[in-house]
Amino acid sequence: MRDGSDAAVLNGPVVGADNPDQNVAQQRARDAAKQRDGFSAAEEREEVGHEPQVIEDGDEPLPPQLLLMTSWVASMRAWGVPFPSRTMRRVAALLSRCPDLDPACFSFADCPFVVDGSLHADFVSDMTRANGGVAVSGARRRFVHTVCVCASKFSSA
Repeated sequence: MRDGSDAAVLNGPVVGADNPDQNVAQQRARDAAKQRDGFSAAEEREEVGHEPQVIEDGDEPLPPQLLLMTSWVASMRAWGVPFPSRTMRRVAALLSRCPDLDPACFSFADCPFVVDGSLHADFVSDMTRANGGVAVSGARRRFVHTVCVCASKFSSA
């Protein structure tokens, strides 16, 4: 989306790659983007021809929440949970926010979170607290129930 800074240049017809108006507009757009990102034309000229420096020991560890969420998604895939990726990520985001809960908690033939065919009330309360105090929807609870069932089937096989 243009910010309007090059609108006057583009008022005329813009056809073909040799159009000087188009070239000027593209250069202005690149310069504006560099200024927003903190680069200047002088810095760019200095960087040309230089090898980028690689910091070998500069790998920052991933946030624990992201690692746990990724672990949930990988476990759900291994358990054969029949959800699209987006639904898996949403369920994983909820489960990763539950305190002291990780995929290993689901690795039992009889899932401790399911009682008489539905989710245990304490587990639903934990999910509500993890959801910022907002009640978890019935659909989301059914998704979590399906995860429990798939994990139990996988563990008993």
